[in-house]
Amino acid sequence: MKKKLLKPPSSNGEIIILPDRVSFLGGVTRAHTIGVAHQPHFFHPGIAVKFLTLEAAPRGKKEIVFLDAESVRLGVKIPARCSPRVPELRAVEFINTERLMYDYPAPSENSFSQFLGRIEAVLREASPRGLKECISNFLTFKEIVMARTGRKLLREILAESFIEYYGLQMPYHFLSEILRGDEFHDLFSRIYADHKKFSDVFNSALDEYRKEFRFRYRNFPFPRLGEDELPFWVVRDGVRARCFKKEVDAGGIKNLVIFPRATTLTLFLRLYRFDFFIHGVGGWNYEWIQDRIIERFFKKTPPPYAAASGTFLLDSLADRELPYFLFSPREIRQRVREFMSPGQSAKIKGGITKSIDQQQNTENNK
Repeated sequence: MKKKLLKPPSSNGEIIILPDRVSFLGGVTRAHTIGVAHQPHFFHPGIAVKFLTLEAAPRGKKEIVFLDAESVRLGVKIPARCSPRVPELRAVEFINTERLMYDYPAPSENSFSQFLGRIEAVLREASPRGLKECISNFLTFKEIVMARTGRKLLREILAESFIEYYGLQMPYHFLSEILRGDEFHDLFSRIYADHKKFSDVFNSALDEYRKEFRFRYRNFPFPRLGEDELPFWVVRDGVRARCFKKEVDAGGIKNLVIFPRATTLTLFLRLYRFDFFIHGVGGWNYEWIQDRIIERFFKKTPPPYAAASGTFLLDSLADRELPYFLFSPREIRQRVREFMSPGQSAKIKGGITKSIDQQQNTENNK
């Protein structure tokens, strides 16, 4: 039987936190570091669930890593009309460039003001039914952003605005800063020194994954590593490019800008940064591959990880990809805390969480 991938919840207000609360917390002590990572973009509120799950964990050292190694592409989809018959969304674009976020300068105060002003105009022109609270939430967010437009880099504005909007009280770092340390150099050097074995392990695990889940797409979830190819990006002239062993010197890595690719990123965070890692739905699915790489190449027992996600919808709009600043952070935080509180999750109505087995059984019965 084909294995099923974990999918986001289908019902409005429903969240998934896996494994169950007892298993989630059973292996975490005060000395353990637990963490979450994501790009500091205008992601949907379901992504915020993993940050709030980290916040609600009663023990462990907590840390957020904001990923700033991707191209700067900022824009949002905003409700332009909330008619039950003809729901409509409008795209409001801000920045679309191949330049990477880690050193991208902050746009001017006027640029931010114009972008946020366009969002507000679309919201106010839409039918007010169901959008009054959205406008209120957005205006709170707008004020937070505009108070930070004097920051030097765009990533600082985005990260700080999200942190304040949700009132998070946890330390955070940017990936590009962490990668300057000896830990990333160690990971790179180990793979560089034995790249043929790593490539064989990676490609075989990828093939097994595609067979297990019956995927036929050539590059899903990751492309295979080619001959002499390393699982990293090398940055040249501000743009990422594939990294090949013959092009880089392991001893000179600190003089280059090197970023991990998707699978190497979670390998690094799980092996060097965190004792317990909280994924979203997509990352949870891909750890099937990472676990086998950790076992076969690094000869270690894979560290534990969890998944946390949610679905939050506006009236008459089934799209779950709307930006987080349209939704109340208080309501989403309360949903997460209800699950993470002792003795509460079993009492909650509306199916606040479901196991992966329950979700797979539902899919199989369709």
